[in-house]
Amino acid sequence: MIALLVLWAMVATLENVAMRATINHLIEVYSASSTSAAGESKTNNEQPAAAPVNQEPANATTGGGNETNTAAGGTTAEQSTPQEAAPAEQRPVLASMTRPCSGSITGQFGWAFSRTHQDWRYHPGVDITVPSGTTVLAAFAGTVEYAKVTPESGFAVIIDHGGGVRTVYSELGSVLVREGAQVAAGDPVGVVGDPGVDEAADGPHLHFELWVDGLVKDPAPYLGQ
Repeated sequence: MIALLVLWAMVATLENVAMRATINHLIEVYSASSTSAAGESKTNNEQPAAAPVNQEPANATTGGGNETNTAAGGTTAEQSTPQEAAPAEQRPVLASMTRPCSGSITGQFGWAFSRTHQDWRYHPGVDITVPSGTTVLAAFAGTVEYAKVTPESGFAVIIDHGGGVRTVYSELGSVLVREGAQVAAGDPVGVVGDPGVDEAADGPHLHFELWVDGLVKDPAPYLGQ
């Protein structure tokens, strides 16, 4: 009987370890997926976190230092040549933003009623209504961090403009850029088409977000009309 109890305890322990390992793996997978899809989640109180969109690039600085080598007979020191710190990334001037497409802003930034879900939820961007097939342009020069399709937001593009500034373009019908590509302000990045399921009731439009230092910001003041 004692042997059976010991065996049962061992099996239970192994099952618990296996279950915890499985849960940890799922958490890692979910976290990686959430990071790469930053800017795509636009429901309830949660703000997307881009992936590529919430992690800000660190400003690398390189400094000199002393290297000490111990050898037989004593200690010698080599003085390395100090190097100048790398300059911080230049932040684009928000007021110089290129409007990603023409059209009227029909979906405001902040809390709004979702016609698709029939409830109130946080809208971390603006919706610009335009006909299907309209070309969408990059707001600033930068590097494409994300260019994929999701059921929730249709095709989406995230561009890192440096200095902690990122823009998100979603509810697209197709993308015209690849991840890692360099774009200039005004370059085509996608084409408006059928929106994803999160904003399906709103018809063809561009969902546009502006992120500064990891925080979402209303882009409307920089878009003009």
